[in-house]
Amino acid sequence: MNLKKLQYFIKAAEYENMTRTAEELYISQPALSRIIHDMEEEIGYSLFDRKGKKIVLNENGRIFYRYARTIISAYKNAQNQLADYNQGRTEGICMWVRVASSLLPDLVKRYREQYPRIKLQIEQQKPDIKEEYSYDVILDAKKDPVFSEQEIFLLKEKILLAIPEKHPLEEKEKIFLEDIMAVSMIGLSKTSSMSKMLETEFLKRDVKPKYSLITNNPHSLRSFVSDGIGIAFVAEKTWAFDKNDTKIQIRPIEDFHLERYIYMKYNERKYLSRETRKFGKFLKTFFDCIK
Repeated sequence: MNLKKLQYFIKAAEYENMTRTAEELYISQPALSRIIHDMEEEIGYSLFDRKGKKIVLNENGRIFYRYARTIISAYKNAQNQLADYNQGRTEGICMWVRVASSLLPDLVKRYREQYPRIKLQIEQQKPDIKEEYSYDVILDAKKDPVFSEQEIFLLKEKILLAIPEKHPLEEKEKIFLEDIMAVSMIGLSKTSSMSKMLETEFLKRDVKPKYSLITNNPHSLRSFVSDGIGIAFVAEKTWAFDKNDTKIQIRPIEDFHLERYIYMKYNERKYLSRETRKFGKFLKTFFDCIK
């Protein structure tokens, strides 16, 4: 057993297709099949169920896959730490962004001005099991201001209501939750942290919004509101609405006071390089300017 064979197994487990895996690894399919067979012989258990030409990872394979990923991750972490110690460099920084995506253009611009030689990779989709080892920093939000040692508080903001011009709620002096529940809304998909936070509050109050449109893109939601399609819950500071935009009003809800706390968290599975620590300090400074 060696690292290369583990990497071959990981690819086969992710694709569950010998032909595609062999093409990806630039080896012949018989050679790959022989490597997998030899691994199973060495381990003493089958890792895949064979169904004709198709292979399916079985429970033995899923257990072994998790450990194989850990071993490869540990090896890469060792490489990064050695490079960091001896040369002061790593492979760059990968940030998984779950909130504040509208701030990314300004954030990236400022970071590139300070650190032009450091590669920055930004991911906005949830990583699956094969990618969860890849990111260095996650940018996320939570309802309660309780943070672990790996989490760093960045910003507190209110959840408000965005109303397009000529909407029935536009002329109301004060807006209450019952007013909102009586009209159709635009919402974010259930995978977003904001949507999960709102859903928890709605369940507590035993209310259910009338969503006429759902999107997984905050930028699209802002555009939909601006175009007059409907109202939406929005974040006070990080959604970057133009204060001079007369097409949208940002209003508080009198009986619905909800705040969220934006934070960054280092990936505990990865080596924390000097570049990543500097990036964490940069994020803290960047968000301090927004407060």
